[in-house]
Amino acid sequence: MAKSHAPNLQNYTSVEIHIWELRHLPKMDTLGSCDPFVEIRVIEENKTLSEAAPPLASTTVKKGAYDAVFGETFTVAARRGQMLHLSVRDWDRAGRNDVIGAVTVVLGVGDNPATNYLAEGQQKIYNVLNASSQPVIGRDKQVTQLTVKITPRHEAVLDAAAAAASLRRNDLLSESIAWITSIHVPLMLCDGDCKGSLG
Repeated sequence: MAKSHAPNLQNYTSVEIHIWELRHLPKMDTLGSCDPFVEIRVIEENKTLSEAAPPLASTTVKKGAYDAVFGETFTVAARRGQMLHLSVRDWDRAGRNDVIGAVTVVLGVGDNPATNYLAEGQQKIYNVLNASSQPVIGRDKQVTQLTVKITPRHEAVLDAAAAAASLRRNDLLSESIAWITSIHVPLMLCDGDCKGSLG
């Protein structure tokens, strides 16, 4: 089988995340079942989750579900070297929402099957891991899994110097056009002393 190579993400500025489904969820409430939803965060390289910003997006809550289908799509700003942190949580009517586990996807290029490197447009099933990096086990004794499709969005990005130079060129062009159109007598007709024809 041919290997699936991820594209060069150097110029990627966002990713589209399609949260498809969660399966084999655990029982989270003494008197209930599980009310799952997924939060999306972006973490800088070499940063910890505690340093991450609040969630950029979250799915709807699926109440009373051990297998939940979402079918929801989000686009978030992200670039190569960052990590997508998909936090699986149990909604609580009163109190704090419980963390079930999480999936972390590194945005980059690689073929190492031991890492969750991004492959363009691939739908992939990830094991949901707990705080000890162990798979979460569902009520049915199966590993809790999240199915997600992550697609990088390629946009041409100019660096600051190039953007500034391009803007300055446009400004100079606009100034030149304005100066030419302010001349009262066409330059091609001025074959003598034209000092009085300008301004």
